[in-house]
Amino acid sequence: MAFSFDGNTKADAQGVSRGWQERVKAGVAAALVAGMAMASPGQANAATSHHTHHQESAPKAPVEPYAVARQAALHIANDVFKTGISAFDADQKNLTQDPNLKTAEKSTVLIIRYLDPNVGDNDESKNTVEVGSGTVIRDSENDHGRNGILTAGHVIGVEVGQKYSGVDPCTVPGATCAAFLENGKPLGRLTVRAFPHSAKKAPDSYYKAVSNDAVVMDIEPFDEAAFKQIPGVRLAERIPEHVVTVHTRHEYVSGDGSKMVVGTTQGMSGGGVYDKDGGLIGVVSCGVNVHKTQEGDWGFYLNTSVSDDRSAMRGNVNLLDVVAARPESAKETGIPQPMLNIVAGRMEDKYFMPENYALIAPVTGVVHSLGDAGSDSHVGKIDEQSLTLIGNPAGRPMAISGDVKEEMPFGKALDVKARMVNEKDQNVVKDKPVYLSLSPSL
Repeated sequence: MAFSFDGNTKADAQGVSRGWQERVKAGVAAALVAGMAMASPGQANAATSHHTHHQESAPKAPVEPYAVARQAALHIANDVFKTGISAFDADQKNLTQDPNLKTAEKSTVLIIRYLDPNVGDNDESKNTVEVGSGTVIRDSENDHGRNGILTAGHVIGVEVGQKYSGVDPCTVPGATCAAFLENGKPLGRLTVRAFPHSAKKAPDSYYKAVSNDAVVMDIEPFDEAAFKQIPGVRLAERIPEHVVTVHTRHEYVSGDGSKMVVGTTQGMSGGGVYDKDGGLIGVVSCGVNVHKTQEGDWGFYLNTSVSDDRSAMRGNVNLLDVVAARPESAKETGIPQPMLNIVAGRMEDKYFMPENYALIAPVTGVVHSLGDAGSDSHVGKIDEQSLTLIGNPAGRPMAISGDVKEEMPFGKALDVKARMVNEKDQNVVKDKPVYLSLSPSL
């Protein structure tokens, strides 16, 4: 569930394609720096025409989709940029009330991995940018006295099910892994502290692959004091040894006041998953997006097939906008500014998933590297209960609720082979053709 961007994005960053450079995101970054609100294209056209008020029959300017929501998002982003407030707290329509979850939000970070295609033997066909979430863990100090950060391995370039070779994907030539605070400020560079021991062997099932997805990162902070201020979360008293399945269905309020039901969405990967007491039980690994076919079978579909009414443009703040607008982001992390602009822009093409199932990776395989963090924890089954997933789906800081399920509706056997639905099923999701697939690393 990390965002991965392909070779076309890499070419954009090198200036080969100007398409993304001309998109609105460059304007958003400039507007944030200048402290100005940016009108929608329709509003801008009306404002700049010198003849509109002289022509009674002048055609109306086109209305940008979700214009009110996007304007609200820009105001929130501007507030975050100017004041340094957390984007969680700036999103007034979706504030978390539980004090335990407020601590979790304060301990959540945005993670970006960038791979320079021009360095060493890097494969230009590989993704150059991946975006996900992470969580600072309390009482997990390393030899330098810094707490560790839990995330998912595929957020930093180790695909779900890929055997860990022992090479840190954040230190290979041309690679940069960086963490950002939830106000968009660069926090520090990341390196791997520990993978699960079992990740050194190729998994024999998809559930086993997900079990190996949790990873602990060390950080070299750009600002030591800022990192020390992060409270960190505690591990839950009971942590699972196996994958936990959560049915996620969360009501989210857009900036225009409308509501939509969302599930686990790209960018949530690596985010923390919390029990009712605010203890972390695992990290988000992947979303399984299921629907019932007209033939009565269960199928999977990709995020590209969901309807427009769940567009990420309805999200209240795109944290990547703020990251790209801060000049220190590129300077301190070494990630090129054009790439940060492009990543922010690409978020506008994404969709929130409808309600779906999330597979949660256990942390028992890495708890040995978390110092005293797991001293009060014991391994046990997670009974059916409500859990909260916290991260940055579609770049939008968000807490999503869900219920633990014994298994998904189709059972525990996953068919991960992508296939096209037949003609009878093509109208299942908003009259759009649907590709059925498991989506491990969206």
